[in-house]
Amino acid sequence: MDKSKVIDLNIKKDYNNKLDKIVEKLEDIDKVIFGFMIELSTSDKWKDWSENQKEGAVFTFEDTMFENCPDKNVTKLLELRRKLDSTIRELTQANNG
Repeated sequence: MDKSKVIDLNIKKDYNNKLDKIVEKLEDIDKVIFGFMIELSTSDKWKDWSENQKEGAVFTFEDTMFENCPDKNVTKLLELRRKLDSTIRELTQANNG
């Protein structure tokens, strides 16, 4: 039997498990970056808005809100987050493919 055609499924399983863990960590990083975007925008360009919110108010931030944020650092973080999200999708598809 030609050993070059033998695939050790345990090695592939181990690889897939490691890739899953990497994707989970990248998803955590994505959440951290999103938090940074909120922190920066509400401490400078959107500070007045943020300070006028009632305590306990719940607000849902979305990526599209940051597209036209006047703070270029926030928009750079948005670009990074989108690249990261794309990479996560590609890694997930590669692992499921």
